[in-house]
Amino acid sequence: MPLFDWRVKLDYTRPATRLAGTRESRLSARPLGAAARPRSNPKEEAADGQRYLLSPPSPPPRAVEKPGALGTSQSQPPLETRMSSFPRARLSRRASREAERGRARSGEAASRGRKGKKASLGVLGAAAQRKVWWAECIVWASGEGGPAAAAAEPPGFRSVSYSGLARPRETMRSGKPPYIFAVFLLSGLSALLLLLLGQPPPVSKQTPPPRLPGLPRLRESDFLRRACGALVQGRKPFVWGNHLRTSFDRAASCENYVTGSHYVTRPVSAEEAAFPLAYIFTLHKELATFERLFRAIYAPHNVYCIHVDEKAPTRYKQDVEKVLECFPNAFLVSKAEPVVYAGISRLQADVNCMKDLLRSTTRWKYVLNMCGQDFPLKTNKEIVQHLKKFKGKNITPGILPPPSITLRTKFVYKENIGKQASYMRRTAILKSPPPHNLTIYFGSAYIALTRPFVEFLFNDSRAIDLLKWSRDTYSPDEHFWVTLNRIPGVPGAMPNATWEGNLRAVKWSDAEKDHGGCHGHYVRSICIYGTGDLPWLLKSKNLFANKFELKTYPPTVECLELKLRERALNESEIPVEPSWYF
Repeated sequence: MPLFDWRVKLDYTRPATRLAGTRESRLSARPLGAAARPRSNPKEEAADGQRYLLSPPSPPPRAVEKPGALGTSQSQPPLETRMSSFPRARLSRRASREAERGRARSGEAASRGRKGKKASLGVLGAAAQRKVWWAECIVWASGEGGPAAAAAEPPGFRSVSYSGLARPRETMRSGKPPYIFAVFLLSGLSALLLLLLGQPPPVSKQTPPPRLPGLPRLRESDFLRRACGALVQGRKPFVWGNHLRTSFDRAASCENYVTGSHYVTRPVSAEEAAFPLAYIFTLHKELATFERLFRAIYAPHNVYCIHVDEKAPTRYKQDVEKVLECFPNAFLVSKAEPVVYAGISRLQADVNCMKDLLRSTTRWKYVLNMCGQDFPLKTNKEIVQHLKKFKGKNITPGILPPPSITLRTKFVYKENIGKQASYMRRTAILKSPPPHNLTIYFGSAYIALTRPFVEFLFNDSRAIDLLKWSRDTYSPDEHFWVTLNRIPGVPGAMPNATWEGNLRAVKWSDAEKDHGGCHGHYVRSICIYGTGDLPWLLKSKNLFANKFELKTYPPTVECLELKLRERALNESEIPVEPSWYF
């Protein structure tokens, strides 16, 4: 029994119906590669219809002579009879819609007297000049098969032979492969699945997953650790989302928040416990970034004063306060300032926190100031060891001001606080000379001060008068600390110091020859570190780096935090709590 394979092309000039179970189909079969020409000759049309068309049931069908393999003829039932006897052959609804559109186009072409365009279909489905739909119907008919039957088929048809039994089937070939839709669908489902898997349940509702004996437990940092190793080596791995998130939005209590966010809750060495530090944070945005910074630098024996810009949204202030309620050694400043960039308010925020820190019961050794976009490069133990090397001296990097900087203290500046923006405005008024004939220096706003020096700030007239004189200068925090620390006899003073101290790693845009360029982007000439800056940051000898943006470059912050936590726990002198691991 031979297996014949016809490919039926929809005739756009006739109404099209479904093949199955009906003899009213208006379909035409044409050999592959044949031109779609208009039928103007009645005799030719009739002959062609006898050979290839599926005709209506009346007049009664007659047998069609099909040439044999050796020039003989072989009688076969009409094509309509053979096709209608197999109800499994179907035309899809999509094909029917294409047929309707095709008939409209063909009608317009016929009215203009155009000739039909040629359509061809190669072995690999080459594109035709106009879009056509083919229905491949595999029909099982009686008769002799083999190579002879295949050779006897009309030109352009392809014979299909099977070994064993075969079932009638239908496939549709179109200009838009169905697998493209499947690829888009699977991509969307994969992205949705990753987002859902990246949202862990609340800490209070989390239950430990069942563990098989002998298998290690996977942690949040397992994948991140491999990705960070690749980034340090200069490769570009795929990193999805944040892996070391805190549990601020999921914790039901402070205990759950501290545990779920992996805070270290005990001093890990006797050296650190005997050398407590005080920290000042000045914030105005990005709670998640502050949480990462606070967690990375937190130790239960230190003390922390947090200054939130008075202009910050109320919700942000409430969220920061909610975090600090879980830590008895952290508090909000008693008097907040509306901070203006390069204004006295930035310096006053640090001074207000220092006054509150002196009232703390913790007898801290040094106070260090931070902003919300800083991040540590060293562990707490490494910071303590670094500060001990200065033997009670203050660290205030700075030098005598260059000519371009002297304008900051030569004219009077005013703070302009607006709803949209705040800035410093220079006036034409000349500034009075510094009090007590002090020499004004220029340096960094980030410092490390001893406790005796902070007490000196609120008791010595030179410090009090210099603070008043600096209120209408530009960026006073960059000259106030270094000027006082250069006065001989001041507690912890370093009169001959320059830029030493290694407090901050900063990439300035005008010093790319020194640091190799910024792999993130610049804001006010300062680099916002990208992932490509990780090798440079990890090799730095500085205690902290500035600036970071968790939302823009999350792997930069997360890789640094992971490295710091691993180093800190590896040096621990006490048993490590399981919740301290990421």
